[in-house]
Amino acid sequence: MGRRELAAKGGAETASATPRQRLTEGDISFEHVLSSQYTIFDGLAGMHIEDIYQDRQGFLWIATADGGVSRFDSARFDTFGLKDGLPNLTVMAIAEDVLRDAYRAEGRSALFDPRNILFLSEEQFAFAAGYIGLVQREQVAGAFLFGHFAAESLILAEAGQQVGAMQVGASVSPEQVAFFITACDYTLIGEELFAASAYLTREPIQLGSLYGQDRAKLFLFLMIVTGVGIATLNAVWPDLGLTNLDALLQVGWSLGL
Repeated sequence: MGRRELAAKGGAETASATPRQRLTEGDISFEHVLSSQYTIFDGLAGMHIEDIYQDRQGFLWIATADGGVSRFDSARFDTFGLKDGLPNLTVMAIAEDVLRDAYRAEGRSALFDPRNILFLSEEQFAFAAGYIGLVQREQVAGAFLFGHFAAESLILAEAGQQVGAMQVGASVSPEQVAFFITACDYTLIGEELFAASAYLTREPIQLGSLYGQDRAKLFLFLMIVTGVGIATLNAVWPDLGLTNLDALLQVGWSLGL
């Protein structure tokens, strides 16, 4: 599609595109210059755009944070929302776009096939049932189970184990980690899930964010230990008269420190 950008005009986010050559497949042509700007009054789903993607047929798919998804065919917008099956109107990324970028980053763009991207179900056990069937039919070699899981976590992990898949599991639900440890080859525990991206990519922004968070946690931990220590000493030896940490914080707050 060429360059993609978001432009803010009059406080409203709009989508714009630059000239592009005629598509080699599909019926839609963006050969003309898309110099116009589009808002919700033109049919755009929402004002806050999170992702823009052009599929193999030439449609532009626009994910928004407050209105669902729009499909643009160079002439009009079709909007997909709750009545079309979306669980909510906040769409942060388009799966096909994310996976295509991953293949491109590894230099394997030719191997990308959008037909491998499947939507099973938004229902918990319907998704689990579909996943089991997919794993058994395809005899998958590897599976990455990341995100929020509930009772289906062990079902999913056992499905991969039965076919001998190499599995990596991680969950923001602490009570599910034990199941992943049992059935997966590797398990990210606790905040390792959020640190994995920085560790693998070594991107400066992610590493810097991780560094700052770790130092802030260390500082808060030392404050807790110091506060508990002072309170304990005052309880055992009241004559010491040590000032509690909360009193010092209140003084600093009143002084604007």
